Order: sequence, then C-alpha cells, then structure tokens
Amino acid sequence: MTMAGALVQHNAEVLAGLILAQLARPGSPFIYGCVSAPMDLRNAEISQGNFEAALFNAAVVQIADRYGLPTRISPGNTSDRKPGARAMAESAVGLYMGAAAGGSIITTALLNSTLMLSYEHMVLVDELINQIRSITGGIATDADSLALDAIGQNGHLGGNYLASEHTMQFMKQDVYYSDFCGRIASSYEDSHDKAHKRVKEIFARRETTQHVDKDILARLAIVEARLEKDDRTWRTGKGEWWKTYVGNLREEGPRTCSQ
Repeated sequence: MTMAGALVQHNAEVLAGLILAQLARPGSPFIYGCVSAPMDLRNAEISQGNFEAALFNAAVVQIADRYGLPTRISPGNTSDRKPGARAMAESAVGLYMGAAAGGSIITTALLNSTLMLSYEHMVLVDELINQIRSITGGIATDADSLALDAIGQNGHLGGNYLASEHTMQFMKQDVYYSDFCGRIASSYEDSHDKAHKRVKEIFARRETTQHVDKDILARLAIVEARLEKDDRTWRTGKGEWWKTYVGNLREEGPRTCSQ
C-alpha cells in the first residue's frame, strides 16, 4: 500500500471507531490514535524505527486536526534491539516529527519496534524529549525576548552581554541545558554510562521500590544476573533467544514466566 492509501484506510478505521463510540455513548471523549508503521517486505516485519513511520504519524496528527481531535501517536520507537547510535537517531527523528506535528500524547522510547525496553535508553530519550520540547516550542517575540534594551546597553564596543541581568534572567528560556548536551566536560562522557548511573540512582531511591512486590524484584534480579553473564545472545534475535535469560525463573523464583 502507498503512504497515502494507508492513510485513507487508517482514517476510515479510526472514524468507524469514533462513530461506534458515539452511538454507544454520545459525547464520549475520543482520541485519534496511531501505531502504524511500514512493513519491511524483505521479511514481513513491522519496522517502527523507519523514518516513514514518523512521517505517517505526523500525517495522522494533521488529519486529526481537521476533525478537531487530540492524538495519540507512537514515533521515536526504534527498531534497533539495543541502545546506541541507530536507536538514538531513529528516536530523535521520530520524536521531532511527532512533536513538531503537534501530537497530543506520544508513546516512545521502546526498542525492537516496541517489543523490548531498556532503562538506559529511556533515560537518554527523556533527555531527547527535553531538547525537542525546547526547539518545538517556538521563538518568543515579546518585548523581553526581543531584548532591544539589552542590545542597546551591550551591543557596542565594550558591551558585556554575559554580565547583563537580562542574560541571567532569560538564558534558559530558549536553550535546554543538561549534562548530556552542550560543550561542558560532562557532555563528552559516555552517554550510556551516564544513563546507567542515573538508572541505578533512580532505583536506589526508597520511594521507587517500596511499593514493588519483593518477589518481582527478586525475579528481575535473576534476569539481570543472566544479562551480566551473557549480554549477546538476545541481540541475535534467532530462535527462542529469550529462554537464555528467563529459563531459570521457574527454578530460582516462586513463579513461572507465564505467571
């Protein structure tokens, strides 16, 4: 199917759902959704990381705008199976297009076309989200932002914008500052290592684990131990690769995988 043809069918299916919802309960709130992505016809696999998926989601937002409906879209979910350059590139392009189009709710930061997740990747995408929010928020042109007074005071030989109160007040309005971006020393450190450190800090906080069942934490610890022992098998995607990591849950944990 062509991109335009797929949008035609997608729109018809969503509107059919809208009509059914309104017939069942008139006035029901409705969100125009999309999890569509192109299929790689070389192996018949859906690829959420393709840039065409981001384009499709952006088009969906424009269609929903025509009907005055909010949207739930899913750009920025990479098809890669691990954090890295490809994962971040696909996430960045997808997120930017979805946010620039004006998506209301964006589901993102998943690996392997939404089949896998990585806490480190989530931390990195969280940074991406903050940066993308900064650049898709537009450029303010009010009197304070145009800064004519500050230019008049400092835009000459001997002027000093860095010492200006205006600079101190508005320096974070249009630029997002983070340890992960810019040109400070920490921005050149390995991003995955920093993300892993932040993940450990988050899980070390008492409030994040006190409501989690101890049995669940124990089962996660088993999987983590297996990953530390072998972090390569799952990347092949061949056969029942997952058994390498969860095969001993039945023996060491009180519950089976299916439970």
